[in-house]
Amino acid sequence: MSSKINRRIVHAIFLACMLLILSNIVAALGVGPSRQYINFEPGQKIDGELMIINDGGDAFKAAMYAQGDIAGYVSIEKPLIDVAASEAIVKAKYTIEFPSNATLTPGEHKIELVVRQFPPENKEGGTVIAASMAVISQIIVKVPYPGKYAEAKLFIGGAETPESEAKFVVGIYNFGTEDIKVAKADIQVVGPTWEEIAKFSTNTLPIKSKEEAKVEAMWKPNVSKGTYHAVATVDYDGQQFKLEQNFDVGTFMIDISDISVKNFRLGDVAKFDIVLYNSWNTEINDVYVEMTVEDSAGKQMTEFKTSVINIPAQKDGKLEAYWYTEGVAPGIYKVKLIVHYAGKLVQKEYDFEVSTNSITKVGAVGQAITAQEIEDVTSRGTIILLIIITLALLIGMNIAWFYKLNKMIKGKQGGGAQ
Repeated sequence: MSSKINRRIVHAIFLACMLLILSNIVAALGVGPSRQYINFEPGQKIDGELMIINDGGDAFKAAMYAQGDIAGYVSIEKPLIDVAASEAIVKAKYTIEFPSNATLTPGEHKIELVVRQFPPENKEGGTVIAASMAVISQIIVKVPYPGKYAEAKLFIGGAETPESEAKFVVGIYNFGTEDIKVAKADIQVVGPTWEEIAKFSTNTLPIKSKEEAKVEAMWKPNVSKGTYHAVATVDYDGQQFKLEQNFDVGTFMIDISDISVKNFRLGDVAKFDIVLYNSWNTEINDVYVEMTVEDSAGKQMTEFKTSVINIPAQKDGKLEAYWYTEGVAPGIYKVKLIVHYAGKLVQKEYDFEVSTNSITKVGAVGQAITAQEIEDVTSRGTIILLIIITLALLIGMNIAWFYKLNKMIKGKQGGGAQ
């Protein structure tokens, strides 16, 4: 654990230093547009213009070149461009020219226009070795298929609760040379055992050649929380293909239904009965609970880890945790539970009143978070703290340098007066 933390700290320090050193370089270069689409036609000539953005206000040289499987059709007017410090935007011209007999395989082809930054020439002589950065503008060339041909993507959203409406969107692109008269999608929703839950269809739309359209359908789940599977059969003028995707209804979590202590006498071992409920539509495996007890001053009295169980879909699971209460005084104690399951955590805190013959629950608060979220928050906090410390040190060094310089100037002025 400590070595992992040390690696994170080293990584954070390195990142902070790189951010400080390279911040001017990173901010100095941009490009626009970042992406554009072109429909391919033999004999087509396209005169394009790229904007090189000088955000940093520094002078530099920019080398521009094309790469990709059809980069041979691209010519750059000025492969090497001088960017002055006063120039916020410099335009770079290029040409894409397809011969009249050019044939490309149907589908999408990618051209990358790369702009690489270099420092200006060293006028004082010598060799300058410096890291350069590059930005890329993508040109997607769409080559149509003969006749009618479509591709699609499925997007599902809005199923945060079983009561909300889920939105199914199918984006259909007509890659063919002919227009599509009618395009739609029939959607089937199935459960974890492949049983059919629902079946419905989207609206219908025509799609012109080399254009895209989106067909949609709404569905109110009214089902148990869980993971479901959607099969969308896309139909365009009688031709069909399928898209499949999993989606969740509700939030994947385990609920702490109850925690209680029965048949207790102060000084004995208190047995906590913890009831967990799996509201998901599939079994959740390897579930366990970590329990800690603290007194009113925050001092930890005990820590206990339960056994591991599997909880069937939409069923209760029961675990037991123990606290040896010898020497414990009556009063209010805080019981913290952390439920571990599927890389996630559910945390709840309860106040229990301990008396001579009973332990009684007073209240509870809780939330569900993922283990990755905890790690991300910790890492971000460490990085931010280190960046703040580094900046503070730099500011302190500059203040000390300024103070020393000011003292030297005053000393020279005093010496001159004598």
